[in-house]
Amino acid sequence: MQSLRKKVLIVEGDRLTGREVAAVLDNAGFETIEILPHEDPLLNAELEQPSLIVLDITSPERNGFADFWALRESHRAGPIPIIALTDGDRNNAVYYAPEDFETAFGVRGPEGILEKPVNAGFLVTCVMGLLG
Repeated sequence: MQSLRKKVLIVEGDRLTGREVAAVLDNAGFETIEILPHEDPLLNAELEQPSLIVLDITSPERNGFADFWALRESHRAGPIPIIALTDGDRNNAVYYAPEDFETAFGVRGPEGILEKPVNAGFLVTCVMGLLG
């Protein structure tokens, strides 16, 4: 029997953060799939067809920006909403906006951008806002 819960693919380089994000979303009623840094986000997104992708774009383990572009360029994964996780640098005023992705990659930006450490309540609010 197939689950009626909406599925979220979590691509996070830091295992602890990935597990925290999964636990928060599981508790909010979503089905979660975590992948490890060496696993291919595009392949997993195309196979699993999640309702949403939470993508760490600043992982030292992967090139999250390249993963973002590949996901957006895919015919199967491109329509899936993405929440980008970043390691913002408040001291140096480094922040990302969807327009930055659009300018840099020529593709639509993420539907949400969250800084780490992720605020659990805000994460759930963003996901609920995107998926209902």
